[in-house]
Amino acid sequence: KNAGRAPEPGTTGGGFTDAQRAEFAATGDRREKELLYTSRIVAHYHTPFNLWMPRIIGVEIACSSGDCTNGIGTSKSEQFERVAHYKDGKLNGAATFYVTDPMIKHINVTYEDNRLLGPGTVYYHDGSYENITFTYDHLAGEAALVFPNKEAVFFNRNNGKVSGLLEYVYADYSRVKILYRNDAPF
Repeated sequence: KNAGRAPEPGTTGGGFTDAQRAEFAATGDRREKELLYTSRIVAHYHTPFNLWMPRIIGVEIACSSGDCTNGIGTSKSEQFERVAHYKDGKLNGAATFYVTDPMIKHINVTYEDNRLLGPGTVYYHDGSYENITFTYDHLAGEAALVFPNKEAVFFNRNNGKVSGLLEYVYADYSRVKILYRNDAPF
């Protein structure tokens, strides 16, 4: 019945006011900037992280000093030094990897019978840290990357890759949620 005339702007019948168009455009621009910023931040921290994890997971280097049977022993390689708890000659309990990386300070992990199992933390030189979880030598489950300015990124890992919903929480508690798949925005 209204086919003969155009609806008024800003009415339910259609059309948008100039202010509404500007608001929608700003929202789209902000969303693109947040996506770009968030994905760059995640990539910045996960590039060295993804470099070091394969070197740590499943590494077999002999204990070279300390009590390697029932105490604290040290293992050294060209890339890192591992200080770990041993029980009955096996890695059991907390261990720290001191790595030679300009971005990563050290990595704390937990062993059970020579396998990475349970919580871990990656400490970065800039004061940031990332809580991680190991399940039988695989990175899996919930993780959190926390920055010195109190911003944080919460996400899940599947076979070591960031997958699922990633949530970036800014210092003012505003949030951005982005779907990730295999370490990249999806």
